[in-house]
Amino acid sequence: MRLADKIVVVTGGGAGIGKAICLRFAEEGAEVIVVDCDAPAGEATVAEITSAGGRASYLACDISNEDDIATLAGDVEGRYERVDVLVDN
Repeated sequence: MRLADKIVVVTGGGAGIGKAICLRFAEEGAEVIVVDCDAPAGEATVAEITSAGGRASYLACDISNEDDIATLAGDVEGRYERVDVLVDN
């Protein structure tokens, strides 16, 4: 597990390429923060990761909205205190 104990934030993590990125980082041991404006899709990605034994959480964010981005940054900082990898998908 090359990314054990790393905090990874992936925007657009609810579907498609973003979901695949989330799953791969989780396979490598990272704790993945799945960011998406589609809550059911983001939560489904988290469920898939956690059911496979990985660590993940979902945070809602519309990355076209500056206020949402500021809230996301504050939430991540408050919960995790750092980000090791950020994927703007």
